[in-house]
Amino acid sequence: MVDKTPPAPPGEREAVEVSAEEYMEKYAERHYEWVKGVAIKMSPISSIHDLRVEYLRMLLRAHLSLNPIGHIRGDPLPTSTSPVVSLG
Repeated sequence: MVDKTPPAPPGEREAVEVSAEEYMEKYAERHYEWVKGVAIKMSPISSIHDLRVEYLRMLLRAHLSLNPIGHIRGDPLPTSTSPVVSLG
């Protein structure tokens, strides 16, 4: 059987064989991704990226002030699709 999941993205690998619980405790709030059990340090953002994100946040906040159907969250926001991990 062929593994069809994509490989871990390039980046500085901090640790391998990291459990979901260990990731949430040690890495989640420090700008790391958790891909296939590997903690990978994320690259810093650029100035243009930051400006574009802020612009989009302003647009979405204006829309949500008129249509309260959701929330805007910023970085870092640890998330998980695993039912084992509690995000509090």
